[in-house]
Amino acid sequence: MLKKKVNLRIHSAEQLLDSFYDVQSEIDKLLVDEKEIVSSSEYRESFEDQYFSAMTAAKCLIGDNIGDYSNCPRSEKSKQKRSKLPDIKLPNFDVSYDKWLEYKNSYITMIHTRDDLDAIDKFQYL
Repeated sequence: MLKKKVNLRIHSAEQLLDSFYDVQSEIDKLLVDEKEIVSSSEYRESFEDQYFSAMTAAKCLIGDNIGDYSNCPRSEKSKQKRSKLPDIKLPNFDVSYDKWLEYKNSYITMIHTRDDLDAIDKFQYL
């Protein structure tokens, strides 16, 4: 059951990455100031790092030995007994440009900056 859920999340995240690139490219076309261009580039790189870290963890979970998590990257907190994730209601991101910033800010504030969640937990919220 976990394997199917993770596979669905991976598929959904892959589609969202394509949308992110499309929206970010449109934003980049509007930038003229050197500082804005550098900031946008740094943001894209940061997003990609987070995305690929989460995808690596997710794909590790669905490897051949689904019960063996010893090779998966996990924080010390996550090595303890896993508990149910707290219910956090994020706004839905429907890939529209005008809702991206709201979603991004909400996710960063409510999920990404929390140090009690590891990459796998953050991916679940994503």
